[in-house]
Amino acid sequence: MKNPLFGSNGAAHVYAAQKGASVHEIEQLDLGLKNFSKKVELYLNKNVANLLGAGAAGGMGAGAVCFLNAKMQSGIDFVMEQTGFDALIKNNFDLIITGEGSVDKQTIEGKVIKGVSERAHQNNIPFSIVCGVVKDLDLIIDNLNPENIQSIMQLGVTVENAMQNAAEYLTEISYEIIKLNKTIGIK
Repeated sequence: MKNPLFGSNGAAHVYAAQKGASVHEIEQLDLGLKNFSKKVELYLNKNVANLLGAGAAGGMGAGAVCFLNAKMQSGIDFVMEQTGFDALIKNNFDLIITGEGSVDKQTIEGKVIKGVSERAHQNNIPFSIVCGVVKDLDLIIDNLNPENIQSIMQLGVTVENAMQNAAEYLTEISYEIIKLNKTIGIK
């Protein structure tokens, strides 16, 4: 993710709403992150205000750079490198199923699904998405071109029920994806 630490595309405005924060709480969090940035520059002589990716994972990028002397790197690229993902998918996979809690415009900006979709397309492997909720469906389809997208919320359950029974519902929709892909000719 390339989000700055604060501002309209910063950690609070982008991620806090996903976690249930109110508009007032988001504004307070954003002000806190801006203040944090000023203090870091003043006391540590590090500028994270304009650091690309500082707002990723709710600001963890900025914290890691400030206090651990970390270097910014794409999270999905790091995980794929560490797990040998590219070598694994060259073993003649018929389908990749990937997912995340909320599939939305942030998904196409570097979240897990974006990285997996790029590798799937590079290797001519179809991929499908499972998620809790899908927003911006047309944007996701146009930019990532998955075989299909299935969300728990399409089952007509409440958010509370979806959260409590996520494993059961994800298993159910994963089976549906596999059955659907078999009917359209994927092994």
